[in-house]
Amino acid sequence: MRLSEADRERLRAGFLSKFPGVDLHSGNLPSLAYLQLIMSQRKGGVWSWTPWRKILSEAAVNEVKGRKKESKRGELLDLLAQTAGIDDSEWDLDLPSAPYKVFLILQVRAHAFVMVGGGHLATWMGYINKFMGHYQRKVGLATRAPSASEAEEADRTVLSEVFRMVFYDGYTLDDALGVVCEEDLLRCHLIPLPKLVLKPAVNDQPPIKRKRVADEKGSGAEKKSPVSGHSYGGFGTLQFLALMGRAHVQVTAGVSNRIAKNCQPQQP
Repeated sequence: MRLSEADRERLRAGFLSKFPGVDLHSGNLPSLAYLQLIMSQRKGGVWSWTPWRKILSEAAVNEVKGRKKESKRGELLDLLAQTAGIDDSEWDLDLPSAPYKVFLILQVRAHAFVMVGGGHLATWMGYINKFMGHYQRKVGLATRAPSASEAEEADRTVLSEVFRMVFYDGYTLDDALGVVCEEDLLRCHLIPLPKLVLKPAVNDQPPIKRKRVADEKGSGAEKKSPVSGHSYGGFGTLQFLALMGRAHVQVTAGVSNRIAKNCQPQQP
């Protein structure tokens, strides 16, 4: 039997009569499609784990539909699915990793199970508190917290064990949840992981050969010496210094010869 909006309102009223202190709003109220899924599991007598993308609140469903309306094709497919009684709504973005967003996903699931008679709210909240305690654990400098996909996998592993205990070992859903919380099975799956340290890439290419700026500036054009005023063309800085050095040696040698000649004694 397909649930209607009136059926969900009756389930919501029964939930609030048992737990009047709970604030049941659009952010933690299970969507009609997800509540239908949990109700079918309850009537079939077999619980199964559901991916987090399908655990949507009423507010999350409206957000997804708002993005689908941007394209006429998505709106048409959504209308055909609702007409056929098939609603495969799921989260169309990356799973949120913020602790509050993860808490809302777990809370929506707990509310859906409790509304159809699948356990007590206090038991489910005990599981959520254990989960969030490990998920928000402080990590060291060399470790990191689990990602959203890793947290989802830990939730799948532990809840699959809960449902196995209910189906094969004859536990009630409340007792099975109490066992996994008492034994703290989540501690083995929600653990800080080491950070990956990436080594800098080694450049195997040979170094680029660059021309010296001085040679590039000094080549080609006709230039004059700032000392003698003579022009020199096609010389760089090193060639100019060598030329000036040779000129200095020649000048020094000429002056020395003149001094030596003048110092010679004159013959009578």
